[in-house]
Amino acid sequence: MKIIDFHAHAFPRKVATKAIDRLEIHYNIEIENVGTLEHLVTTASQADIHRSVLHASATNARQVEAVNNWIADVTSPRIIRFGTIHPEYEDIEKELIRLKSLGIKGLKLHPDFQQFDLTDQKMYELYEKIGDQFLVLFHVGDDVYPTEDNYSTPQKMAQVIKDFPQLNAVAGHLGGYRMWDEAEKNIIGHDIYLDTSSVFRYISLERASELIKAHGTDKVLFGSDYPMEVPAKEIKNVLNLD
Repeated sequence: MKIIDFHAHAFPRKVATKAIDRLEIHYNIEIENVGTLEHLVTTASQADIHRSVLHASATNARQVEAVNNWIADVTSPRIIRFGTIHPEYEDIEKELIRLKSLGIKGLKLHPDFQQFDLTDQKMYELYEKIGDQFLVLFHVGDDVYPTEDNYSTPQKMAQVIKDFPQLNAVAGHLGGYRMWDEAEKNIIGHDIYLDTSSVFRYISLERASELIKAHGTDKVLFGSDYPMEVPAKEIKNVLNLD
């Protein structure tokens, strides 16, 4: 069996430590991984993962090209590269064309880190430009902010896929990080892919099995969310599902 880890992150070596520190503070957890590309490849190999999909998010428009250049320079055959975009970036269409020319097949959007609302008008303009050109992984859900102020609730994700059925969308974290009851009401069972990243730390295998069965296993992807979690542990959790 060839395992693809659909949801993994890594950072340039010079900023990896700072990035890990920020993640630990934001999510109030301890992270045992280093966060570099080399460590991602090593831990994936140890877990017998065939390939990892590498994601990175530009937290502001100025970072878009630099982040995409770093992603484009990754040459490991074990890595599938996804790019980034930001609604405030000046020439979105030009950058999307460039990403296609570089062989980038997907995008990662993280509303909470990039500070935009999933249903904002600027995001709707971005979705129009993305169309069906890329597979798009959305971070969905975040208990750090009050629900009414959250940029990425499952309810908002459901509205996006209703308004943009052409989007090839994946909702991370089984449809809503630490918002699984809301995900069950708004996302589960709809025509959208989900992934299993950063789920098993918070809910039981029984509850995860319920959600996955309700949604349909053919639309659920394995994701470790490295460096947040250890890939080998996440594979074990998936294999222990009902």
